[in-house]
Amino acid sequence: THCSHKKLATVPTGIPAST
Repeated sequence: THCSHKKLATVPTGIPAST
């Protein structure tokens, strides 16, 4: 998705992408 590059950071939805 568009937030794939932010996988190790907090995604735009406000949920920390731990996966």
